[in-house]
Amino acid sequence: TISTILGSAQLGDQYIAETSDYFLARGHHSAKADFVYGSQHRATFHFVNVSPQWQTFNGGNWEELEANVRAYADNKKLDLDVYTGTYGILTFPDVKGIETELYLYVDDNNNKAIPVPKFYWKAVYDPKSQAGVVFVGINNPYLSNPQGDYLICNDVCSRLSWLQWDQKNIEKGYSYCCDVDDFRSTVKTLPQFTVSGLLT
Repeated sequence: TISTILGSAQLGDQYIAETSDYFLARGHHSAKADFVYGSQHRATFHFVNVSPQWQTFNGGNWEELEANVRAYADNKKLDLDVYTGTYGILTFPDVKGIETELYLYVDDNNNKAIPVPKFYWKAVYDPKSQAGVVFVGINNPYLSNPQGDYLICNDVCSRLSWLQWDQKNIEKGYSYCCDVDDFRSTVKTLPQFTVSGLLT
């Protein structure tokens, strides 16, 4: 499908490697490990909870972030609200060099379905203190220098001491942290909740 969209089997093979982690996996919005009961675990595998995610990112910074959030909640004895989603559609240059949106499905009439997200995001919020933060991961292991519309907020990760990820590693999913209101100015789908400060 990627080859069809980009107009070149060679480009498709270049991006989707058969013998490495450079393929599109079923990226979970809410991780199985975030839940206690078997029925909840099974529910995380339904398609409503997944989007295409590069495996290098899925098993890299996104997985590390999920573990960091669980550890933070456990260490601080907090009951956190977590909202997760995607934003934008990833583009790659086609055979003519034109940036083209990627999808997992395209039919003979060029109807497309299941877009590959440009970003994954996870908002973490403590309703008691009204502190929150949004984590953004770029779903593109081929990006050489994230800039422009890949950076949708001012990065505040330096203010968070509890993260243990390889934040700037593009292969693992270049990631950054946003103030909730800064993030919300771009991504309008984040649910409304009152924020008084950063979750540090």
